[in-house]
Amino acid sequence: MNVGQFLEKWGRTMFEQALGRAVVRTTEVVAWLLFLLVWWFGSALYDFLRTLTKTPAAKLTHPPSVPCGAITGVDPRLSADSGLIGD
Repeated sequence: MNVGQFLEKWGRTMFEQALGRAVVRTTEVVAWLLFLLVWWFGSALYDFLRTLTKTPAAKLTHPPSVPCGAITGVDPRLSADSGLIGD
């Protein structure tokens, strides 16, 4: 084995080691990102379900003092026969 073959083999070995380290590091980063994503989704789901169970059904609808037009965009008090629009 001459010097050129030795350097070629040594360089290839170093490249393979560096590539192996990069693959392992990438795998670790992906695993942590996946863990954080699952943790965030689980905590958001937990908070949402906890809020739903603590909120009575009456609070999920609009109060009776709010006219239906506030939700639909049409105020029933302003109909054509109410005398408030036109003559």
